[in-house]
Amino acid sequence: MQVNFKAHDGFCPYFEYENIKYFIQERKVDNDWKYTLCSRNTRKEIKSFADKKEAFEWLISIKAMYIDSFGELQLWRKINKIYILEKNIVAVKDDFNEISEYFDNYAECLKFSKQYVTQKIKESEPEQLQIKMWGI
Repeated sequence: MQVNFKAHDGFCPYFEYENIKYFIQERKVDNDWKYTLCSRNTRKEIKSFADKKEAFEWLISIKAMYIDSFGELQLWRKINKIYILEKNIVAVKDDFNEISEYFDNYAECLKFSKQYVTQKIKESEPEQLQIKMWGI
C-alpha cells in the first residue's frame, strides 16, 4: 500500500488507514517551527440530550474544560477526549497522540511518517487477514 500524506482545505497533511488518521502537525517551539507525527482514532460517539442546557450540565458533571466557541459549536476537552457541543448534541472524539519527536524540517518528518505508517500497516495486515478468515 502506498502511503501518501495529502493536505486539503487548510488541514495538516494526513493519511487515513483503518479508522486512524495520521497527520503531520506544525508547532512553534522556542521561536522555531517544528514538525511532529500525530495520530487520532476517527471514530466518534454521539450523545443526544433533551436540550442544550442538559448537554452543558453533562459536560460540567464529567469535569470537561471549555476551550473555545465557533458560532454554534463549543469545543470542550478532558484528558484524552474532545467534546464538540452543538445544540443538544455532543460528539465525543479521542484526542490526538504525538507519535514522533520534533523534526526541524517538514521533509524529515514526512520521511519518518511514511516509514512509520507503512510499518504499522504491515504489522496490522496479518491480524486483519485472520479476523476476516474467521468472519469476525
